[in-house]
Amino acid sequence: MNSIFKKIRKAIEEKKQIKFRYEKPDDDKWGERIGNPHTIFISNNTDLGDHKKIDLVQISGVGSNDPNRLKQYVFDYIKDVEMLETTFEINQHYNPNAPSYEKKFVGVEK
Repeated sequence: MNSIFKKIRKAIEEKKQIKFRYEKPDDDKWGERIGNPHTIFISNNTDLGDHKKIDLVQISGVGSNDPNRLKQYVFDYIKDVEMLETTFEINQHYNPNAPSYEKKFVGVEK
């Protein structure tokens, strides 16, 4: 497992925010973000193949910030992860048993 995966997994287990850069090709919203990571999972997208993703509530940074919405980020485009000391509460919309999490590596515990 690479260090980015380990850092995000630890942040999820400890319910701590992360700071990271997101650099997705063909996206004009490259840059730093801060958020609350809730899970790492494999997304079964038949058009693009399987991708490792995280579901995260973005608190600040480039792009839209909505404290009530879980956003998906493709793992391969996440760079420079830093676990912060700030803890977070589990988002009310997070469902650890959602069908999309069938292939889940780790998720926050209630």
